[in-house]
Amino acid sequence: MVMDEQRLRRSLNIVFFMLYLFLLINFVLVKGKLFDRLSPSDYYAYYELNLPKSKNVGLNLVPFQTIKAYYKPENWNPESTKAANVIGNIVLFMPLGFLLPLVFPKTGKFITVFLLSLFVSVGLEACQYLFESGVTDIDDVILNTMGGVLGYGFFAFIYR
Repeated sequence: MVMDEQRLRRSLNIVFFMLYLFLLINFVLVKGKLFDRLSPSDYYAYYELNLPKSKNVGLNLVPFQTIKAYYKPENWNPESTKAANVIGNIVLFMPLGFLLPLVFPKTGKFITVFLLSLFVSVGLEACQYLFESGVTDIDDVILNTMGGVLGYGFFAFIYR
């Protein structure tokens, strides 16, 4: 009976992980019908930050440039847009940090989850740039990685 319960939990964790990855890719790269494109932040990145633009591509490789610019007094974005960008990037990766050790027990160390969160974020941002599907921003990588680490913190608090 206990073995069946463990198998069921493992299977559910794998299903949740796969669903999360599908939604993550859809949100970050495809920006399809499941999610509306966050056009105000794209507009902001192109025109307010003067990021390089080629078709639908913006590129920022200066750490904290976008985050600082959001909080300048002359910024036209409402507080909700600023919070959605910063908090949204963190929350977006929290499930990754939580689910990785559940699905792959050998990744249950802080440094492993940190590095995997970093690599997944860099990979998605690179794909976003290559596929011209939005703004590629180092601040997103920083915030996404922070989200993965926070997700791992929740995992460690609950399971250890």
